[in-house]
Amino acid sequence: MEHPAILSLDAAMSGCSAGVLRPDGEKFLEILPMARGQSEQLVPLMERVMADSGLGYKDLSAVAVTIGPGAFTGIRIGLSAARALGVALNIPVTGIVTTEALARQYAARAEGPFAAVLETKRDDFYVQLFGQGGEALTEPEALTSMELAARLRRGMTVIGDASARLGFLNEVAVIDGFSLPDPRAMLDIARGQLASNARLSAEPLYLREADVSQTKIKIRRIEGENS
Repeated sequence: MEHPAILSLDAAMSGCSAGVLRPDGEKFLEILPMARGQSEQLVPLMERVMADSGLGYKDLSAVAVTIGPGAFTGIRIGLSAARALGVALNIPVTGIVTTEALARQYAARAEGPFAAVLETKRDDFYVQLFGQGGEALTEPEALTSMELAARLRRGMTVIGDASARLGFLNEVAVIDGFSLPDPRAMLDIARGQLASNARLSAEPLYLREADVSQTKIKIRRIEGENS
């Protein structure tokens, strides 16, 4: 069975990745965990994976990219690269929700409903609940620790990159090893979207406003200059 040739890109969390699905079904991928520097690493990563796959950019049928939730800057880095390719190659760009990519990775071993909980670098968390098969039970949302504890049911498991901050949760199991979207899961989701003509818009999924601070540098004005 021939598959569409898809390139996946992710820079929404603490890392970046690229993956390629060839028409013969073979996948090529690379993941780099990193706290910052995605803007310098994503394009070289993409070029390496494309070279490894043996495909040229003109062979691609679509580009898939994570749209959030995640870091504001990282989301924009990934979307900018994906949109540029989409325009240059005249191919569709489909969005992948980060929590849903993580759920796809974990669903095969899930024994019941679970939650994907992501780090926000603030007091709250990005959260989405899933059924045992990985089907979404809620939309992604930003929750405080108290709201998160109230939302989780006894016996649920939790995946995501916020595990270091989840010691306050009782009667749930926090599972490590699902901290970044895997290109394999992203490619599988994108292939399904294309097959069902259910592409997700490549628009950023922001669950709250960006952190904005006023500059501490005093602005000097020339006398007589308009304020």
